[in-house]
Amino acid sequence: MKRILPLLLSLLLLTGCASNQPGQYPDGVPSSLTAVRWPEAPHAEDYDAQRSLRADVTPEQLESLNRFAVNSAKVILGNRPQTENRLYSPVSLYFALSMLASITGGDTQAQILSALASDEAMLERTGALYRFLYRDDEYTRLFLANSAWMEKSVAGTCNQDALTDLAQIHYAELFPVDFQDAAGEAMGQWVSQNTNGLLGEALQVSPETLLSLLNTVYFRSEWMSAFQESATAPGVFHNGDGTESQCDFMNKTMDGSFFRNDVFTAASLSLKSGAVTFLLPGEGLRPSDVLASPSWEALVKDQLESTGYGEVVLKVPKLDYSDSLDLLDAAKALGIQAAFDPMAADFSPLCSDPLFVSAIRQESALTMDEKGVEAASYTQIDVAGASMPTDQAELILDRPFLFVIRAEGAAPLFVGIVNTMAQ
Repeated sequence: MKRILPLLLSLLLLTGCASNQPGQYPDGVPSSLTAVRWPEAPHAEDYDAQRSLRADVTPEQLESLNRFAVNSAKVILGNRPQTENRLYSPVSLYFALSMLASITGGDTQAQILSALASDEAMLERTGALYRFLYRDDEYTRLFLANSAWMEKSVAGTCNQDALTDLAQIHYAELFPVDFQDAAGEAMGQWVSQNTNGLLGEALQVSPETLLSLLNTVYFRSEWMSAFQESATAPGVFHNGDGTESQCDFMNKTMDGSFFRNDVFTAASLSLKSGAVTFLLPGEGLRPSDVLASPSWEALVKDQLESTGYGEVVLKVPKLDYSDSLDLLDAAKALGIQAAFDPMAADFSPLCSDPLFVSAIRQESALTMDEKGVEAASYTQIDVAGASMPTDQAELILDRPFLFVIRAEGAAPLFVGIVNTMAQ
């Protein structure tokens, strides 16, 4: 316990006092032990600054993020019930697992890095990827935030270098809390503040938790060319379970590129920063068939060649839904095993106490209307003590479909499946 005060002081001195901070947190959120300096987002038209940020990110890092998005989306979204809508943020899980990799060692870290399609060198450069994604201008906001919530009784026994790495490399705030008390409410307030209120009810947390890692992703952007509200009209959506629902459809016809094969038809609609790609499975096929297709991987990696150019007819239901995912089994399916084993988990870079990952959860929310897209996600990783050509394409999205929301030049921020429009 004697190390808590010097630890606090040294971290404050190391990271410095930043003027570019997120808004003040509510009274229920404790003071952070780290004063994190958030990135300065370049102006939307400052192309030199944007190119500089892109130059700091290696091709291997972008490949890592894309490959993780492909692999994890297959595991997490594939073979889900056709009665449910799904929403998953590969970017949020990627940054949360990157924090976890920074405080683990041996096989535990190796398995996490393998799942991320990453390595220790790329892990050290996570901050460059963070800065590249960050956007905050009059057109678009893409804000990522990280935090580590530590049980007060063990905070003083942790390795200071590991905590410093969380602050400097991952831009993580560090909060000392009592998990026996109201930590879940404070964590929910932090999430709400960093997702513009889209998410943030009191988070689930076990009293046995000693450390909880949180990542949030908030994205808002307008369409480059908005849907005309006067063109929105009611219609029938054919739900995945065979039933039908009435909903409002946005309509647009435009000239553009599209992709079409036997598995799906896809076309993208530009945002002022990024794009939304809509994927309609072929007749008789399901979204899970798309996720199993080699063309899905090419699309995520932005390597899918257009098969046609011409008139694209879009009929898109207005969307407003949320999702909650338990990702523990998915992480195991991605090859992360040791972190969940109390006898094998290696958290020696953080502290000498026996620790293991007890839970991984993600919650996301999305609205999509005539003006644009707003979406948010948080990922929570809990660590406990060792007790556990000229042509035409029609995308009439009146039956189950997929969509991918992508930031400018980056991997998917969100991947969604719409199976039903039932209220």
